[in-house]
Amino acid sequence: MSALVASVALATGVMSFAVLGPLLLRRSAPALMRVPRIAVAIVSGGMVAWALALVSLGPVVAWSAAGPALLSGSAGEVCQRCLASANPFGPTATAFSLPAAVPVALAAATAVWIGAGLAVEVRDRRRNGRATAAWLRAATTPATVRGQRVLVVTDDVAYAWTMPSRHGGIVVSSGALSALTDGELDAVLAHERAHLRQRHHALAALAAGLRRSLGWVPYMRSATEALPHYLEIAADAHAQRAAGTPALASALLVLGAPATIAGEPADRAHAPVLHVAGPHRIGRLVGASSRGGEVSASTVAGVSLAYATLGIATLVPYAFALATGCV
Repeated sequence: MSALVASVALATGVMSFAVLGPLLLRRSAPALMRVPRIAVAIVSGGMVAWALALVSLGPVVAWSAAGPALLSGSAGEVCQRCLASANPFGPTATAFSLPAAVPVALAAATAVWIGAGLAVEVRDRRRNGRATAAWLRAATTPATVRGQRVLVVTDDVAYAWTMPSRHGGIVVSSGALSALTDGELDAVLAHERAHLRQRHHALAALAAGLRRSLGWVPYMRSATEALPHYLEIAADAHAQRAAGTPALASALLVLGAPATIAGEPADRAHAPVLHVAGPHRIGRLVGASSRGGEVSASTVAGVSLAYATLGIATLVPYAFALATGCV
C-alpha cells in the first residue's frame, strides 16, 4: 500500500465512522448492557482511538505530499529528514502537490486543541472538587456504615453520591441512612465503591474533556453521552453481585438525585459527582435482557482497535525520528 492510498483510506474511514458511529453505538446497546465493564472499555477506548486516528491523519498525508517546501535552508532539510525517517512506505511514485508541513501542522494543532480541552476539564474538575471537599469537611460527619467509611450530611432527603477519593469519596444523607434497610445500604455502598475502584470519575472526565474539543463530531458526541449510562450500569452490576438484585432495586426506588443538597453553597460550581439514584434502571435489573447487538458491538470494538493500532503505528515513528535526531 502506498502512502497516498493509506491516507485516502484513513481519511475515508475516519470520516465515515464519525457519521455512522452513532448508529452502531445505538445498535450495540443491547449487547453492551450485558457486559457493562467491557462496554465502558469499548466506548471510552473508542473515543481515544478515534482521536488518535484523527491526529495521525496529518502525518500519513504528509508522507505522500510532494509540494514545495515551506521552510528553506537547514530547517527545511531537517523537516525532510524527519518525514523520510518516519515514513514506512519509502519513496512514493504517486504524490500530490501539497507542502508536507501543512498536514503535519494541522495534526499538531488538532492535538493541541484536544489536549487543551482535556486540560481545561481536568482543571475545572479539580477546582470544583476542592471547593466541594472544603464544604464537605465543614458540613458532614465522618462515619463507618456497614464497614464502609463515608461522610454523612444531615438532610431528610435520601440520596448517596460519590466524589473522587481525594475530594471526599462516598457521601450519604442522614435521610438515606434512615430510609434504607441494611441490605439496601449494602447495595448502595457497593455501587459507590464500584465507581471509585473502577476509576469512573477519571473516565467521566476523559469523556467530558474530549467533548469540549470534539463534541461537534457525531460519533464523539454520542459516545460521550453513552458512557455515563454504562458507568452506572457497571456499578449496578457490581452491586447486584455484592448485595443481590432485590436489595439494589428497592434501594433505587427510595433514592433520588436532589437538585440541591442541604447546606451546600448556592453559588458553588457543580462538582464531579456520580449519583446512585433513580427507578428508571430497575427495568434493566429485574427484566429480561434484550438480545442482539453483537455484530454492531464487535464492529465498534474492531474499528476502535484498528484506529488505535494505526494511530500508534503512525505517531510512534514520528516520535522516534525526533528522539533520534531524524537520522
